[in-house]
Amino acid sequence: MSSRIGFVAAIVLGALLLGSSSTSEGQEKAQAGRGAATGKDALAMPLPVKIVAAYRRLFFSPAQDCNADPCNVSITPTIVKVEEQDICIAKIPESLNFNNTNSSNLTKTITWIVVPGGMLVEFHPKNGILLVDDPKQQIKPDNARTNAVTYSAQNKHKQKGGATYVPVILYRSAADQAPSLCATGDPQIVNN
Repeated sequence: MSSRIGFVAAIVLGALLLGSSSTSEGQEKAQAGRGAATGKDALAMPLPVKIVAAYRRLFFSPAQDCNADPCNVSITPTIVKVEEQDICIAKIPESLNFNNTNSSNLTKTITWIVVPGGMLVEFHPKNGILLVDDPKQQIKPDNARTNAVTYSAQNKHKQKGGATYVPVILYRSAADQAPSLCATGDPQIVNN
């Protein structure tokens, strides 16, 4: 969890440092041009909260319950333009929730599936899912992807707790181009 907070904090801090003066000037102008109640309502949410909310909408879909075996998880990549460059962003459930965790459970399989939608995307061949934090050592990613757009891991599902991971997805703008990383969030696997 600490890496998740650190990553979000870094984004929030960076955005604040880059845009704090221009944002506050813009907010003051917007508020001056509207009635007091309208401007106040629009600015009720603090800037850091707005940034985190935008980050979450960009990288995460709602949490997913994983009671079936295998738990199939869709990852949806999209392209956004940043300074006239195509940037790949992959949206994934913010957490995978495994209910009824106990020491007698059978291992469960998690299968992540990238839905290409016509894009040239694939999991990294050997490190498609990187564990960032797994204090109870419940998750074991496979050493190689099943195919270019499918990657699996085993969840022991025997101890309550959480793990944080990052999908490593490669994007090519054309078949003959070098790949770049597709931006992703840092979702969790939670044994409840």
